[in-house]
Amino acid sequence: MMVSWQFENATSIGIEAQKLSAQMAGRSIRYNIGNSTRISVLHGDIRDNSTVNDYFDLITGTPPYFKVKYEKNGETGRIKLAKPGYGALPSCEQSAPARYEFRGGIEEYCLAAKSHLKKDGIFVVCEGLGPHMNEKRVLQGAMKADLKILQVINVQGREDKPPLFGVYAMTHTENDSFKPREEIEKLIVRHKGGKRTSEYEKLMLQMGIPP
Repeated sequence: MMVSWQFENATSIGIEAQKLSAQMAGRSIRYNIGNSTRISVLHGDIRDNSTVNDYFDLITGTPPYFKVKYEKNGETGRIKLAKPGYGALPSCEQSAPARYEFRGGIEEYCLAAKSHLKKDGIFVVCEGLGPHMNEKRVLQGAMKADLKILQVINVQGREDKPPLFGVYAMTHTENDSFKPREEIEKLIVRHKGGKRTSEYEKLMLQMGIPP
């Protein structure tokens, strides 16, 4: 809905892998926007290219960022245990896949974006940094999907803390319409004392959220 709010004339389609979450998103759209055909949410898997049969000017995504290791039963071959690569699995079945890679991570998102991005389209993705060190996976995922990174913004929750996540803008490798920025930019949310920075407040206003 944030993308649709920013681009009033755009038609937006969201893909949600969990049926319950897709239904909740649909209710939220109807509550906030009404029965508009301009924005919709589909229940599907981004790894299945048949979920959406179209190409887009802008694709956004926020992949889960914790890997999950599976142990299989030697006799049946069925999965008997899922171990998180970092942190503990949430007890809520609905929220766990938002953080843990039960359906893949940044690599799958890059491949899905590649399949549905227009020639001059942009793919914007948010990926966690920190101790799980996903930055290298972003670079490898982009390369595997034949995408090039145009811009990187590292987001710090506080100015004296390391970045929590990075925002990456990508496009097709052969697209020469955009020149990649050489320097990694940063956005600081709060000063040491906890007050929001002017840059963050300006961003919130652009998104329609007053300080």
